[in-house]
Amino acid sequence: MWADDIQELYKIGYSLDDVKATLQRNVNIRMDDAEVTGKVGEVINVPIWMGEILEKNKAATLDTPDTITELKQATVKEQMVGEYQLSTLDRLFYIRLQNQMRELRPRDRDGVESMMIGLFRMRRGKIVRLADSTKMTADIKKRISIEERTFFESINKEGELLKKRVGANE
Repeated sequence: MWADDIQELYKIGYSLDDVKATLQRNVNIRMDDAEVTGKVGEVINVPIWMGEILEKNKAATLDTPDTITELKQATVKEQMVGEYQLSTLDRLFYIRLQNQMRELRPRDRDGVESMMIGLFRMRRGKIVRLADSTKMTADIKKRISIEERTFFESINKEGELLKKRVGANE
């Protein structure tokens, strides 16, 4: 399966996760097998995709984690752990961040994107070094996002192929 396909599957899975929604008006909606009913002020759990529709129609506000604050914290942690270690990043971090960035004004989005690129560059360098020297371990797997995992695995695989091609069997 290609990296883009894997990421798309995780995005779909993310949209199916539940989110808490505080209803801003009475709601009674039925879409295929999904049904949402509630009264003003009620807090209900709905799939993220449905919550986003309710929020856009001003029928609810969503209680979503502030991924931008997580981005700031992740950047600081990544700087603190040093050059050869990775801090832990939620496997859906970039998907959640991209989802939240879509809602930002362009000026705010630019600042967040710049911060994300800084974090990405730090982690990319570490992942390249790790993937070149070791296989995916359970510890590494729990510390990286799904996009980073695909990247790690591709570097590791290509490194092994290169070793074979040049005859550098260790």
